[in-house]
Amino acid sequence: GLLLLFAGNTWALPIANDKVIMTHGNGITEHYQMELIIDGSNNKFYNTFCVERNEYFHNGSTYTVDSVTNYADAGGVSGANSSGVDPIDNRSLWLYASYFKGLLGARSYNLAFEVQKAIWYLEGEFLTTDNGYAEAKGLWDNTFDKVVHDAVYSFTGWEIQVVNLRDLSGGKAQSQLVGAPVPEPGTMVLLGIGLIGLAGIGRKKIKK
Repeated sequence: GLLLLFAGNTWALPIANDKVIMTHGNGITEHYQMELIIDGSNNKFYNTFCVERNEYFHNGSTYTVDSVTNYADAGGVSGANSSGVDPIDNRSLWLYASYFKGLLGARSYNLAFEVQKAIWYLEGEFLTTDNGYAEAKGLWDNTFDKVVHDAVYSFTGWEIQVVNLRDLSGGKAQSQLVGAPVPEPGTMVLLGIGLIGLAGIGRKKIKK
């Protein structure tokens, strides 16, 4: 039962007020890794991409999770809408899931860097006059949108959110796209059976 509980908890995303360390993921400069700190220990790793271009974090530094939502808080080139937030584009979520599921294929150059630029394009982080705008637009229009095209850009089976970070002094750091696969229904059934078993053992001990 405890093993099932652990398995069901491994995909949970960070929550507000968690402390995390941001590092480059596997040495890839445009694909980042978030290391969650729990009870003073470093465990649980999440693969991430940046949502905004003009917000930064320092490699190896510790940050506080301000919120975990479906939008980036005010910041970035595109700025916020009238409600003060910057909603994430579903195509970015699809691209994130497709990359980590290995659906985009192997390429001779830095695929992670290209995905990062395409996400920035989809999130309006390139002005049309910016250097790199045409490349980022071309990556989405001519490459990624044609590799595994789906009219609704489905990312079923994944939980993907924006983790908005603050530095330890409370200043805005960066908004990171973070996701994890959700357990299959069969796994959740096993988890439920395990919980029922634990409850039954507890009741039996009480009766004795």
